[in-house]
This record gives sequence, structure tokens and C-alpha cells, in this order.
Amino acid sequence: MSAVKFLLVFSLLLILNGNAQAQQKNIRFDRFSIENGLSQSSVTGIVQDDMGFIWIATQDGLNRFNGYDFLIFKSDQTDSTSLPNNYLSFLTTDEFGYIWFGTNRGFGRINPQNFKINRVNRDLIPGIRGYVFSQIGFDAFGNIWALSDKYGINKINPKTKEVEIIKGINGDSGFTTLFIDESKSVWIGSEAGKVYYTSPPYNSYKEVDRTQKKQGSITQISQNNTNSLLVSTQAGIYTIDENKIMRPLAENKILEYLQISCAYRENKTNVWIGTEQDGLFLLIQDSTGNEKLFQYKTNPYNNSSILDDNVSCIFEDKNGVFWIGAEKGFSKFDKYKQGFASISVNNDPAHGLIDYNVWSFSENKSGDIYIGTKKDLTIYKTNEQKFYHIIRERNDQSYLLSIYVESPQKIWLGYDDGLYILTINNLQNLDYNFRKVDFQTANEESNDLRVYQIVEADENRLWIGSRLGLSIIDKRNLDYSFYANTETEGSIGEGSVKVIYRDLTGKIWIVTSDQGLYNIVEKADGSFYFKEYAVINHDEHNAHITCLVQTEKNNLWLGTYGEGIKKLNLTTSETINYTESEGLANNVIYGLLEDADHNIWASTNKGISKFDPQTEMFTNFTVKDGLQSNEFNTGAFLKSSDGLLYFGGINGYTVFNPHLINKNPHEPKAIISSVQLSSKGSKNKEIIAQNISSSYELNLEYFQNDISFEFVSTNYSNIGKTRYKYVLEGHEEEMSYLDNENKVNYLNIPHGNYTLKVYAQALMVSGLHNQQH
Repeated sequence: MSAVKFLLVFSLLLILNGNAQAQQKNIRFDRFSIENGLSQSSVTGIVQDDMGFIWIATQDGLNRFNGYDFLIFKSDQTDSTSLPNNYLSFLTTDEFGYIWFGTNRGFGRINPQNFKINRVNRDLIPGIRGYVFSQIGFDAFGNIWALSDKYGINKINPKTKEVEIIKGINGDSGFTTLFIDESKSVWIGSEAGKVYYTSPPYNSYKEVDRTQKKQGSITQISQNNTNSLLVSTQAGIYTIDENKIMRPLAENKILEYLQISCAYRENKTNVWIGTEQDGLFLLIQDSTGNEKLFQYKTNPYNNSSILDDNVSCIFEDKNGVFWIGAEKGFSKFDKYKQGFASISVNNDPAHGLIDYNVWSFSENKSGDIYIGTKKDLTIYKTNEQKFYHIIRERNDQSYLLSIYVESPQKIWLGYDDGLYILTINNLQNLDYNFRKVDFQTANEESNDLRVYQIVEADENRLWIGSRLGLSIIDKRNLDYSFYANTETEGSIGEGSVKVIYRDLTGKIWIVTSDQGLYNIVEKADGSFYFKEYAVINHDEHNAHITCLVQTEKNNLWLGTYGEGIKKLNLTTSETINYTESEGLANNVIYGLLEDADHNIWASTNKGISKFDPQTEMFTNFTVKDGLQSNEFNTGAFLKSSDGLLYFGGINGYTVFNPHLINKNPHEPKAIISSVQLSSKGSKNKEIIAQNISSSYELNLEYFQNDISFEFVSTNYSNIGKTRYKYVLEGHEEEMSYLDNENKVNYLNIPHGNYTLKVYAQALMVSGLHNQQH
């Protein structure tokens, strides 16, 4: 008699809702290769089964990926139910949920539910000709069209086992690709660059008319989200319209010279194009006829670039995650999560930085961005989309901590060794010169001056914050006054001045590293009085202030090193603290910026936090979401004139439009991928159930009471942020959570009836009033 009874129940937890944003030029790719468990590096096909698992064909085995690890299927010559050969050339799915594959020794299918494999070869159907199969399709009558390497096309009736061999059409026998569209018309491409089609009842073939004769071998024919077809060739990409006329897909001449291996139409405007040596392209065509072409190539300096430039296949799963197969493995990205663009060192200096560490930003009136790094100044010309690099001294490190752009020709630069004026005569020719400027009178022999801040005081003067104190300097004649602590009333506090901030009313605030917050008051005679502002519940020695931002006149937000974010009431001097306990990613704050919706964005040692002051909720983002790193740098933040937010860190900088930072809207679906039973007195475990995605009843004997469950989620947007909660009703009363794990074990469960409920949740938000569950 069965004594232990389980009912497995699944539920869904919604991810944050959000609209899909416009595609950004920069994409952060997650990369997978044999080092991650893939059976072999050359990926030849990618599909998704009905449960949500991803299947990857390689030249040495078939892989099922659950987001955590790979289940590998290989050929066994002694087992007729295994793969016929390990060299796989394609994957496709049929209407019944089977996954079909082609190999160097025939083709076949696998049932993704129970992994049963059926081979299709001469042993099963004697009339089949060929060994190497590269593509198959299913026509309107249930026939299988299978393209072989040497024998042309096998048209197979699986019921009668009759085979028709199609070796040539109009004398053209070098078939390279086969595709059956939604209307069940069969399309055949050849090495000569010709395309033929036949429709039910498939009695005759016609050649497609072409508007352009320059054409290479056909590599793929596909149809996605439209009535027209995409034709990839060795000499560009084309489209076949409803009138059966083939013409270039776009006017961009670059595409004509690319060896295109595959293409995928995402929607009416976006077409993704894979090439054999130039990486991945995105072609955007709007309704007015405008075209934009973006290229994604591997960058040896950036682990978030595409893995390989030899692209073999492009696949979009049910949740909007793209999978890019290539010669060295595969890359993936979530199209809903490309709001963050991270710029780092690039092997082409015109398209990136020449140093990883970013310490400062500024902007000129034309919208050009100035980036300070450990190897000097980089200027990004927005109209050219090009980076220019200005080096003060070759073969030397110059920490550029602050930048003030007086004009495109005159830039003030604050280094670790002093204050300089950069004069640019011709940026394109890199014709420029530096001039060192005196700005302080402190008795300091060291070159460790560290100019942290350069902020405009008025039309003619600049405030200079440094390791030694505070200065004000005239931009015209370079006269300056230096202020340091004199232990008298109205004197500036002791320590370095790392923060200078102009608030909404025009007041200038500074922070000294030893004594805290001050307001600068200019007297009638032009001298200055430094008014200390006592902050309740803040000790500058324990957690100094790193940055300031004001969103409304009566409040000032303080970023601190160790105590998170403080909201300072300027009327009462009281503060409200927001720390990791309230959902902040990290208590070390490097930069604070306000977006157009009055949300506050904070850079930290553990990513970027978005804070909504109305709901007091945090949304946290990490390198998994596209950030340059989880660690950022003090002083490296900027809100540009067009509302973009910039944060610099140890691996470049991250820039984004806050309105475009959205989450994948698809619900994560929980699946029990494996149920394992432990035998008494043995360490071995027996798998008794797999791939359970709905209610399922399991009956066990009373002594079968050591049981393990393994969970997966079929939203691959960010597996690292998937959290599971579960409860075994009848055995425990409260839910338990798995933050960084997807397995749970139960030992010595008493006899009885139990219900296991499993929930998958995408962890994106934490806050004071988080009601996501």
C-alpha cells in the first residue's frame, strides 16, 4: 500500500511590468562555450521545446540547456535509440513538439519529454539516398523534405515509406538550402544563387525573378513575423515579396559585401543578420524608409561582447531572449533589457576607451562627452560617434579626477598632480597643448594635490576642490584665493574638499573630509564665509559624504561612504536613512543623479540602485543587467543635457536613458526538472520523474521517503536573479526560499499525503513596501 503521496503544484509570480524599449546600439551578451559545459564549440542550430528548455546542436552532440547546466546526448553505435551520429547540422521543431535534427549519418527526432530518439535512415526507409543531411521540412501532406549533401532532396512519405529523389531543377543541382513556409510552399536555394519554389500539390517548380543579378550561394531562406521571405546569401541579403520577386532587403551597400549565413526578422522594423566573419548586424528600417545598421563584433577586451564573429544561427525564444549560435559557442541577450550601454576598452580606440578606470565626466554645449580616466582624457563626439584620446604625457598614468569645459577649445582638467588648462587647436589632428596652473598656497611639496572638483562659481570664476582645501580662480587672469582651515569662525573645515555642489537655489555646498557639510556665503565685500551645517545622525569621521543631489528645495540627498543614502531636511537638519536594510544594493554610495521622473539613481560597490521617493522602493541592477561592473568610482557621474545618466567605474562607464530601463514582461515559469529518490543505505539517487510543469501526482512506498527536487525557470533573461520559493504542505507550514540554488532535499518524511508548491520569481526589486509576492 502506498503511504507517501505527493501533489506537485506550480504557480507563477509576475516580473515587473514594462514596455519593450527601442533597440539600443550597445548590447550586453552572455557567452557560453565548452568551458561552461557545452559539448562542443561549433553551434549549428538552436530551438526551444514546448516546456521552455533550449536545445543546441553542435558538431559533437546535442545539448539541452536549462539555464544552469547542459544535458548532453551522444551517439552510441551499440544503441539504436541514440543519435545516429554526433555531428549535427541543424535543429527544427514540428507541430507535435518533436525536435528534429540532421547528422552526418541520417536524420531523426527526439521527444523532449522522455528523450526517446527515432532515427530516420536506410534501415527504416530503404529508398533514402544520402548520409549527410543539412535541412528538413514538412509539407501540406505530411511528407518530409530532407536535403542531403550529395543526392539532392529526399521527398519522403513516412506512412508508405516511398521516396522521391529531386536531384536537380532546370539543370541546377547544387542545392544549398531548403525551407517550407507558412502556406506550405517549398523553397529551394542553390549554390548558383538561384531560388526555386513549388506549392501544393508540388507538381512543378518555378524560379524566382531577381531585380539584381549580383548574387552568391544561398545560405538560408526564412520567414518570421511577415509574409515576405528573407534570403541570406554569400553576397548580401534579399527579400522575396508576395509577387515572388527577389530584391535587396536594404539600400545600405555594406550588406552587399557580407557573407551572410542567417537572418531573423524580429518585427516590422528590425532584422538581425548573421555573417560568416563580420559578426552580427541589426538593420532597422522605419516606416519612412530611414535605415540604421548596427554591428556587433567580438571584442577581446570586453567579456560582454558577442562570443564569436562567425555566426551560424539566430533564435528568439518565447520570452524575447535571443540566442546567437557561432563557431566558438553561443551568446544570448534579452531584447527587453538593453537599456544599459557600457563602454570600455576597445581594440579599436575610435570606438571605446584606452583605459578601464573612469573617474570623471563633463559635457560641452554641443552634447559631446568628456571622460576622465587613469590614462588621461577621452572625448566622445556625439555627431561622429567617435572617441578621441588626449594624452598629457606618454607612458605615464595621469588620474583625471575632474573636468570643466569652458569651451571646445579650452578645458580645465583636475589631475592627481594638479590643475591644468588644455587648449585644443584641432581635435581631428590631435593638435593640443597643456598648461599647468597654480591654484593653492598651502605648504605642500608633494605632487599629490588631487584636484577632485572644478565647479563654476560665476561667469568668470571657478571653485577648485582639492586634497589641500578649496580655491577660487579667475578664468581670465588666473588670479586665485586659497581657503584652508584657520580654526576661526567662518573658516572652512579641515580636510580635503571632494564635493562641491550647486543646489536648486544657486547655493554652493561643499564637504570637507574631516568635518562635513558647509554652505558658502559670499559677503558684500566679496569675501567668503563658510557656514557649517550640522547634520543630525551623521558623523563625517564614520561615513563621509561622497555626493549631493537636490530634488526639491527643502531637502538635500546625501550619498555616504558606509551609511547609504540620507535624506536631509534643510529646515530641521534631521535625516532619514536608506541602507541595505531598506533594499539599497550597497551602503557605499559613489554618485547620485535624479532622472526626469524624480527617481534617484545611485552608483555603489554592488551595482546601481534606482530609488522611487514616492514608494520608497529600490530597484537594483548589476553587471548581469549590462553594467560595466558592479563597482563604480567616486566623482564619476553625470546627467547629460539630453537626460542620459552616466556612471563610471573600474571597467569603463555605463550610460542609459532611465525611461528605457525595463524588465522582461514575461512570467517566469517554474518546472521541476528532476525528482530523485535516495535508496536506504546507498548514496546513489534514482530519477523517478522529470520535466514536470503542471500538477502531477506521485505515489511512493512508505520507505521511499528521502526525496530531492530540482527546479528550473524557463525565463532565461537572468537566471542568476531567479528566486524560488516552495512549501511542502502537510510537512511544513511556511514558505522557504532558494536565492542562489535550485535544489531542495527532504529526508525521512513520515507517511501521509503532501502537496509541494513551487514558485519562480525574478528578483528585481527590494524596498520598504515590497508586495511583489
